[in-house]
Amino acid sequence: MVEHAGIASAFLADVFGCSTAEPVYISSLPNDDARGREPGERHVVTREMANIEAFTRKWDRKDRALYFCTATIKIGSTRRSKETIAELMAEECAATLRLRFLFCFLIEQFASSSIA
Repeated sequence: MVEHAGIASAFLADVFGCSTAEPVYISSLPNDDARGREPGERHVVTREMANIEAFTRKWDRKDRALYFCTATIKIGSTRRSKETIAELMAEECAATLRLRFLFCFLIEQFASSSIA
């Protein structure tokens, strides 16, 4: 998973770059079956590619899942809530997100099947 850090940051830049300017909330949560072995939520609020890639390299691993908010967060906020929403993605960006997610999923499935 770590080798995809650049892909993740490029994906987020494509999704949020077209209609937003504020920071993106990205989090890593332990999978249900790993809650005793893995720490709780870890997150970063940023638009900096280097920060996104560093976070992804550290927290995109076995027993964890990465998530991001589809709304940007107000500068200085450290949590996601209705009060900290800065911007909502434009509808065309949401459509792009759905298509890119599907594309990334298919690539990952293809890569997994060709490795096995």
